[in-house]
Amino acid sequence: MPGIEHMMGMLINTLPLRVSLGQQSAQVALSEVNDALQALLPYEQVSLAEAQSHSAISGNTPLFSAILNYRHTGHGAAQEQAASHRDEGAPSLLSTRERTNYPFDLSVNDLGEQASFTLDFQIEQTVEATRIADWMETALHALVSALQDNSNQPVSTLAVLPPAEIALQDTWQSGRANYPRLSCIHELFELQAAATPNEVAVQLNDQMLSYGELNARANQLAQYLRETHQIGAGALVGLCLGRSVELLVATLAILKAGGAYVPLDPTYPESRLAYMLEDTQLTVILTEQAQHEVLAFSSVAKVSVDIPAAPWSSLSVLDLPRAEGLTAQSIAYVIYTSGSTGTPKGVMTPHRAVNRLVYDPNFMTLNNQTVFLQSANIAFDAATLEIWGPLLNGGRCVLYPETYLSLDGINKVLRTQGITAMWLTSGLFTEWSKVCGELESDTLALHTVLAGGDVLNPQAVTAVQTELPEITVINGYGPTENTTFTCCYPVPADDGISAGVPIGRGVQGDHILVLSPQGRQLPQGVVGELYVGGDGLALGYLNQPQLSKERFIANPYFSEPGQAAELYRTGDLVRFKQDGLVEYVGRIDDQIKIRGFRVELGEIEAALNADERVAQSLVMVNKARGLIVAYVEPHPQQQTDDLTDQLMATMSDSLPPYMVPSAWQVITSWPLTANGKIDRKALPDVALTAIAEEYVAPQTALEQQLVDVVARLLEVESDTISMSANFFDLGGHSLLMMRLLSEIKVHWQIELSVAEVFECQYLGEVAELIHSEVTLLSAFDDSDIDEDEEVLEI
Repeated sequence: MPGIEHMMGMLINTLPLRVSLGQQSAQVALSEVNDALQALLPYEQVSLAEAQSHSAISGNTPLFSAILNYRHTGHGAAQEQAASHRDEGAPSLLSTRERTNYPFDLSVNDLGEQASFTLDFQIEQTVEATRIADWMETALHALVSALQDNSNQPVSTLAVLPPAEIALQDTWQSGRANYPRLSCIHELFELQAAATPNEVAVQLNDQMLSYGELNARANQLAQYLRETHQIGAGALVGLCLGRSVELLVATLAILKAGGAYVPLDPTYPESRLAYMLEDTQLTVILTEQAQHEVLAFSSVAKVSVDIPAAPWSSLSVLDLPRAEGLTAQSIAYVIYTSGSTGTPKGVMTPHRAVNRLVYDPNFMTLNNQTVFLQSANIAFDAATLEIWGPLLNGGRCVLYPETYLSLDGINKVLRTQGITAMWLTSGLFTEWSKVCGELESDTLALHTVLAGGDVLNPQAVTAVQTELPEITVINGYGPTENTTFTCCYPVPADDGISAGVPIGRGVQGDHILVLSPQGRQLPQGVVGELYVGGDGLALGYLNQPQLSKERFIANPYFSEPGQAAELYRTGDLVRFKQDGLVEYVGRIDDQIKIRGFRVELGEIEAALNADERVAQSLVMVNKARGLIVAYVEPHPQQQTDDLTDQLMATMSDSLPPYMVPSAWQVITSWPLTANGKIDRKALPDVALTAIAEEYVAPQTALEQQLVDVVARLLEVESDTISMSANFFDLGGHSLLMMRLLSEIKVHWQIELSVAEVFECQYLGEVAELIHSEVTLLSAFDDSDIDEDEEVLEI
């Protein structure tokens, strides 16, 4: 520009540059950056606003957040000569002070060929600038070394973290797990049975089995499995039983025979159970007479363990020798979790992973004084801790006595059974925190409450700590692929957790890494994917070698001291806090947690897209209400009348209840973003399916009160709720059911069981149930009964 040397002002412009760091070498990457800059130079006078208008980035989003300024500040001979001829009295530069509006500004000061260069950093105040400088120095050294060595190492994998920070992260790792590394689960139990044969091992109400009795009964059944069904090392055996003493006998017997148990939830749809039976190729299922109808569709041999005069009852009660080929690395159980490909995947957990979890753990105390409440479905891996935690340490496993969990039921068991430890899903823990104050802490044996399966509510933690100060609340985090827990955090009573509860530190024997998408260790405070390796790792997914290879990867840091050979990619986004605690941030995919169950939204979408009536579907979650929402585009010739009802029925036949969408919306045209993707934010709001049905108004004051209660729980208007609607179709679930029962107890002073309300198909039937209970209560006048008289309830 002519005359620019006489102009005053900021006569520079900024070029937006996109740099892709992939698998290319450092030499190639530098060449690509140079080429990109050369291509941009003709546009250096174009304003940033105009440049952004040609991009896919909206005007409300900054085009870039980091700026690099290269400036040549060397003083050559010509500059010195010009300075010597400067007129006396001419202005001279005394000092400068730079400011920037960007959070990251790096200025490279080139001092000339015979000198060197310096770096000036201007960094957002919340970030320590010296840390950024250390990372840049490490990165530059790695870059120069790669160029000197003509290395083919991908530039995206060059070191950024300085050795001091890597060493600091190493100090945050858990110690080596202390467990018998060559023993199987049942062998550790047998040691306990030999040491304390008369101590109670398992209890269900008044039914108890000592360690000796449980061991003897399991030995008999194990021998039967070996002799009659040829169960040995690696054989998979189905387990379809309700919560009972027989469940523990059967589980232990399968392990003693050398096999691995496969939990089959009787509440699953027939198609899902059929898939699991096909995938596992089971030859025998241990079940009970009550579940015969559930499994009637299958020709697999079924053994009812609750029949009188069982054929194994006369067999030897002595411990069996270890099955040939069985080791601590052998499969102990296979638990199925939701799969993004449209079918569930079976996680193969070995004996050593369970032993590592419960033998001398670093997150809680487990010993012969432990009385652990067993309330989780055995198809949910929390049951691993509830069962083997007490039984491998000489403690007592107390089975929750009712089919359905309720808050009153939990508190009753805590009062009467001497429970010292229990595990609850995060959602259930939140509900229990509202009623835990009904317990008397001075007579309570409970001292440990673990909660997990989803993000833990800090207000709920504070409420429990306030009401029951003697209790330790532990936030337990972990995928099934790393055996129940990966990180745990016993929350201190004075900890400031209002912003969220950390997931803590690694469980003993585990190694925690926070890595970038390129697989490099990230600094403290930077969000990355959580990888875990160590003794808790599963063996992969049953019959899915490709998926196993994708999720269980070779550790790129294996050559360094203390590193595990293999890592599992959790898909969870986390970061290290300054004190080394791990903080959960979110997911990198569409996986969610619904009341503790892991759900891949992709599996639901795959099921919908496989339906011939559906052209395309999108499944989302309403996080505020814990509901799954389905948007469906029908095929052009498909009638839309009752389509959502039909699809809901079809999904109920193939998916577990917690995976069936509660709200549906038919879409004829998808809203799209500038990139051509579905604009999720522009999708219409969806009404719950049952709310959109024919409305039947409440007819009595009681019905209106019930509707008001339900509306408040579901966070909807009461005049949208029909008395003909089903509570669960309205968006209710097991946790809201507990809150509903609590509300009913407060409003009408009656106690209904979860099972009673579950059996009600419509709100009208719930109202009838309340009316009958209130009528019965009012008919019983106890005002004339003396205090010393006994009232018999029949």
